Amino acid sequence: MSSSGLGSHFALPKFDGKSSFTLWQRRMKDLLVHLGLSRALKGDEAKPEKMSDNDWQELCEKCVSTIRLCIADSVVNCVIDEESPAAIWEKLEKLYMAKSLTNKLLLKRRLYRLRMEDEDTLVEHMNVFNGLIDELKRVDVKISEEDQALLLLNSLPDSYEIYVDTILCGKDTITLEQAQSALLSFDARRKDKAGVRSDDAVAAIAHGGGRGRSSIRDYKSKHGRSKSQNAPKNEVRCYKCGELGHIRRDCPKKREGKNDANLVRDGETGRNILRHFKKA
Repeated sequence: MSSSGLGSHFALPKFDGKSSFTLWQRRMKDLLVHLGLSRALKGDEAKPEKMSDNDWQELCEKCVSTIRLCIADSVVNCVIDEESPAAIWEKLEKLYMAKSLTNKLLLKRRLYRLRMEDEDTLVEHMNVFNGLIDELKRVDVKISEEDQALLLLNSLPDSYEIYVDTILCGKDTITLEQAQSALLSFDARRKDKAGVRSDDAVAAIAHGGGRGRSSIRDYKSKHGRSKSQNAPKNEVRCYKCGELGHIRRDCPKKREGKNDANLVRDGETGRNILRHFKKA
């Protein structure tokens, strides 16, 4: 069951007096239309001539019940004494869609202070922005298309600054639709690029097969100074006499002083080349 309690195919959240009344009212009316109950919102004068009084009364009761199932308990208490759909609808509009200066100020303040948070998506932020614009329209507050667009762009975080500059570059004016369309296009391309980078990273890891550390060990064993320490004795070559089987500190000819060793590193292969020469 959905929050409205009307079936799993409906997903209308209950209006709690804090969320957007304009958005809820629009969806609520759509639901009543879908159920064939919206006519009751217009009052008894909307009763069809061919409908009996009993059928009309039943339709109105279903409409009232549906509305009450779609509002929170705190809101139900405000309209609990209203029996007709038209009366409930009008009471809700007076409470939550008042055209007073105070309500207009609150809506404008919410709009002007709106800022996109880091955890918000662009679509989520634009939905909140559009909801505030719609609520202001319902209380007869008109904001020009250009101001709407500029307010939206101004509400974006610094990470969107380059996109905002691109959108406004060379323009004398802009509409909200143009700004939103451009932002969605930029956002889609940014997500695509991020997805490609992520896929490349995953592919690189998969291709490496987790061999990073072993590769480092292989490199060190081939090119590092510890080769003589880790190799078997029969593969170790003495830097003093050039013979296999021991290292320089254990060389039996260490004290003879007949030969000196000069270690030269080959810059291309990294192999150690031992050259001997006799003193003149």
